[in-house]
Amino acid sequence: MSDYYDILGVSKTASEQEIKKAYRKLAIKHHPDKGGNADKFKEISSAYEILSDKKKREIYDRFGKDGLDADFGSGPQMDPFDIFNDIFNNNDFPGMGGFPGVNIRMGGPFGAGFSNVHVRRQLGDTVIKIGITLEEVMKGCSKEVIVERNINGKTDKKKLKISIPKGCNNNMKIIKKGEGNQKEGFESGNLIFVIVYLDHKLYKVEDKHLILEKSIKFGTSLLGTKFNLKLLDGKSINVKIDGPIGNNDIKVLRGYGLYNMNNGSNGDLIIKIKVNMLENLSDEQKSVIEENFEIDKFSINDKYETVIASSYIEKEDNNNVQCVQQ
Repeated sequence: MSDYYDILGVSKTASEQEIKKAYRKLAIKHHPDKGGNADKFKEISSAYEILSDKKKREIYDRFGKDGLDADFGSGPQMDPFDIFNDIFNNNDFPGMGGFPGVNIRMGGPFGAGFSNVHVRRQLGDTVIKIGITLEEVMKGCSKEVIVERNINGKTDKKKLKISIPKGCNNNMKIIKKGEGNQKEGFESGNLIFVIVYLDHKLYKVEDKHLILEKSIKFGTSLLGTKFNLKLLDGKSINVKIDGPIGNNDIKVLRGYGLYNMNNGSNGDLIIKIKVNMLENLSDEQKSVIEENFEIDKFSINDKYETVIASSYIEKEDNNNVQCVQQ
């Protein structure tokens, strides 16, 4: 979908009056009763609805259309002809609805030259989020959802079975067209199910790759390690990593990530190593290290003062980075 600012031809810093002025100009040009394109007219109206509302505009600027879907159901909700009438209010142009001799009618014919075209106002879509585990992403699953709809002013509950394909993408949308809210004289709204990955206790996800953070002791980092790892499909594998292993080393198991429904392949399983370094060594431990490992040798000149180096961390304070001694 095009950017709302681009649709109206205004900058992201445009004022409320600039947005209204741009809408008025485009709405007149593209109104169906004046020979304009109905889809373009609807697009212009949707852009104006969002950008003219302070709260919706703020959410759109920060999070885009996905943010509007989460907060307002599916972004624009108003009828484009209602928006047009509110702006012009029959005062800007002679005649009914702002055009000479033409009556703008909701849900009726466009007017002269469009007698065979019938416009129906469309009800807003209903957005429902469904959380699934990574195990369910790996295998595919189905979910039973009870949806509460408004049917001609009355509450109606409907049970739906949503089939979620193996390897679905995070935030993938499954649309049930025309199964949302219904009202006589209106086009039925849609049900939009947004599939969201739930957090996993072991793995994180980047694209279709699984990320595992593995902590090991310092001694283990020197000799290497073996461990058993449970996969999302229920199987287990033995993982062997030869030493020495450095802190922040990355090991990759090819093809053990999530299934990708777009290309039929699997991502990788990426193991990020965190070495727990030794602290507060005893004299005995220091002796063992000196006897068994090569140690950097440095000369000390007794003529100069010996200064102990302290450690520092960076601390952010009021957008300024300061050094704080520990």
